[in-house]
Amino acid sequence: MRRDAGVVRRDAGVDVPVLPPTRGRIDPAGAQRVLATRATEVRGCYERALARDATLQGELTVRLRVEADGRVSQTALSGDDALRGAGRCMETALRGLVFPAPTGGAATVTVPYVFRAGE
Repeated sequence: MRRDAGVVRRDAGVDVPVLPPTRGRIDPAGAQRVLATRATEVRGCYERALARDATLQGELTVRLRVEADGRVSQTALSGDDALRGAGRCMETALRGLVFPAPTGGAATVTVPYVFRAGE
């Protein structure tokens, strides 16, 4: 788990990284377009992990702190422990994204993923 945010809270016995609060907003359609540019890389992260464990499935959430210039400055990962390796790969793929500049300052983009073997 990345600890870029510097703060971790316990939730049901699991460490959950917490990004610093943001007040900005990013247009959801614009964020989706940017995220779509890395969909193949994200899927590849899961498929590589799936090659090591054919039963691997679960949910991951990647939170991205997007600064006023649209750059991703921090990431936080939460979800199923079995998917941590794939999640770190996904964080790396998403960290280089540049989003449309948020209105009102830095913003947080939350991206949930559900992975099921065979889908």
